Amino acid sequence: MPPRVVFHHVAKCAGTTVLKFLEGTAPPEGAAFLEALVGAPDPHGIDRLAAVLRAGFLHDPFGVHDWRGLFGDVLSVIFLRDPVERLWSEWRMITRWDDGLVDARGARYRHLRDVARTGFGAFMALPGAAAFANALACHLAWGEPVLGKVREACRPGVDPPPDLERLLDARLAAIDVVGFVDDFDESFTREIGRAHV
Repeated sequence: MPPRVVFHHVAKCAGTTVLKFLEGTAPPEGAAFLEALVGAPDPHGIDRLAAVLRAGFLHDPFGVHDWRGLFGDVLSVIFLRDPVERLWSEWRMITRWDDGLVDARGARYRHLRDVARTGFGAFMALPGAAAFANALACHLAWGEPVLGKVREACRPGVDPPPDLERLLDARLAAIDVVGFVDDFDESFTREIGRAHV
């Protein structure tokens, strides 16, 4: 039996393209999208747990969780991108948010979009903008003990703790398939071949 495939989806790192491919590795009833499960009404978590337990494919856009510790046989996949290119791409995406989207999400999103439209410098000057710049580190660190250290490192004027890089490296080393957007076609083909998906 092939392992469960877990896709750690980092925003603006070719994730939608990879997701469309990986969705085909399991039938629709065998796929679990954590973003949908988290928002679904399930007061006791029973339906959520059942969906995750039967899934052959998990889409995890929230961080690098220890799915191997839960399930055992897991093939974890992540794609990365040059952090400056990723940040630039995210800024461009935010400038394209339309009124319908920002109205549905609230005043905070409208403010973010409006500031981003004035320019990249203004966008980066926003309080909390370091969280955009550190998106990859935050994604890898979603979970203690790393998360608290990343939150501290994202605060203006705060130097990251000396062991943060080691913690993030260890989290990344635990992932089976690491692709890179810079050479996406070649990297994707090589990693999928290596994983026998």
